[in-house]
Amino acid sequence: MELNKEKWKIGKPLVWANTIQELCEGLDYFKSYQSSLYTNNSELKGLLLCDSIMPNDYFAWDVFITHGGGGMKASKEPGASSGTFVYRLSRSQEEDDTLVIPYLKLYKSQGRIPVILNSTTYDTGSVVDIPKYSVLGYYFITHTWIELEEGLSERCSRYKFRFERQESSYPRWWSVDKLIAEPDEIIKNEKCLVCNHYSPILYEIGFICFNKSCPRFYLHHGQVLPDYLAIKLGVLKIQFNNSESLNLPSLIPKNRLADQTNTLTDSIECKAYYCQDCYKLSSREYWHKWICTNCNNTIDIINPTISDIYSIKNDSIEFIMESFEMGMLFWNSDYFSIKRYYKGEQCRAVYKYDKNNSIEHITCHSYNKAFMDKLFLFCQNSQSGLDFKRYEVRKSRIRTRLLGNQFQYSCGVLYQHLLRTETIPLEEAPPIIRAILNYMQFYEPTADYNQITSLLYCKGQKMGWHNDSEEELGDKIISLSLGNPAKMNFKFKENDEKALSLYLLHGDILIMNGPDIQKKFLHCIQPDGFRIAFAARYLTRPRVV
Repeated sequence: MELNKEKWKIGKPLVWANTIQELCEGLDYFKSYQSSLYTNNSELKGLLLCDSIMPNDYFAWDVFITHGGGGMKASKEPGASSGTFVYRLSRSQEEDDTLVIPYLKLYKSQGRIPVILNSTTYDTGSVVDIPKYSVLGYYFITHTWIELEEGLSERCSRYKFRFERQESSYPRWWSVDKLIAEPDEIIKNEKCLVCNHYSPILYEIGFICFNKSCPRFYLHHGQVLPDYLAIKLGVLKIQFNNSESLNLPSLIPKNRLADQTNTLTDSIECKAYYCQDCYKLSSREYWHKWICTNCNNTIDIINPTISDIYSIKNDSIEFIMESFEMGMLFWNSDYFSIKRYYKGEQCRAVYKYDKNNSIEHITCHSYNKAFMDKLFLFCQNSQSGLDFKRYEVRKSRIRTRLLGNQFQYSCGVLYQHLLRTETIPLEEAPPIIRAILNYMQFYEPTADYNQITSLLYCKGQKMGWHNDSEEELGDKIISLSLGNPAKMNFKFKENDEKALSLYLLHGDILIMNGPDIQKKFLHCIQPDGFRIAFAARYLTRPRVV
């Protein structure tokens, strides 16, 4: 039987989003970019009703039936247009499958989990547009069983799960009438005469044995059942009394902007906020402010000062020398030679790969420390003119818009690599950019730079393995490190052999000289805490992708 959706009138979700990133950055109970299941130690913590509907999946707000994941492969249907694929099971699902275990654990524990609706996948019967992603509330699994469906080469078994909504402090925001099962609509179990296994009566066709080890499994009068079956209407009605409060945590995100503290530099806390006006989650795109992407509600963000996130260390010569010895954590003497040049307490270490390629690490002199401290402070201030922003990733496996992790600011020739960045001419850059470039060129007076990028690393963030080998780039890159120390590792691109590991402190300079440093090596950055880095380079032409 079909549900009558004519009277379904949809209200306003109390938590909603347009992208996966907004969900993951704004909710504590969903952090999965790639999967519809958010798990911890194979325990289901949050569920996103996924992008695909399988046979006998149903959605009725207070009740829904979904399927276990895994074992799927894409296939092209006969006569389908180019690039059109359908996903089918390539094998039967088992109870120890990675994407089945969390469901079965939840069923056995009778736990309650938050569920998020993907409105573009499911027919909600709404006459008005509802957001792509909306939090529905808490749900629990009432029944689980196994069905057969058409696979790539043969019929395969798939796990099915019936969820029902649990009353909680999170309101039922849709105005669809509660469909409560009548006594004669309560799901009943019937025993198979062949295997003595009890199976729920779910479909209009009558009894089906869901025990896949039984000879009668998924048969009706000896015939294999079709993929799609007519559901009994009572199965999609509320079967349990869920009005009892279980003191479940609130699903409405905390107002993280109400009490702004130095936790805003945490990579989780600084990302997405909940709009008190329209209830939307919006990722934090700008360093100095948060803007709701739905109603344009704007809140200025008070960022922490240097005293909150960085302790100025002892400037004694002994500390500088000690810190430099720490500065070189590892070097592969089979490939690199090392020379150190001292200017008072400052050290310039040159790790030479060959006559044309080297990596240089210059420690910060004590008389520059006060300048570096002020520079670090000013960079965080909105008056600096550094409008740090997170830019959209050019290519991603995520189907919705995705912002890069780091806040950044660029001046000079346009340089787009992984992100759709923006830039302004160096002539129009804030004075602080010219001051930083002049400071860098003090250590490399013959070098010419026409592009500079600054990156903010919030607490917990890092930069993965990469190189800067684009053909538009020159042979020299110089960078300035401010704030917390950072470990910078180099490895050979060809075989992953460890090459060099440095510890960059507040005010340190790093220079990568020569084309082979980028062609033959990969590098990564692992800061200990909040950090700002400036990297200057020369581009032979703009890189626009």
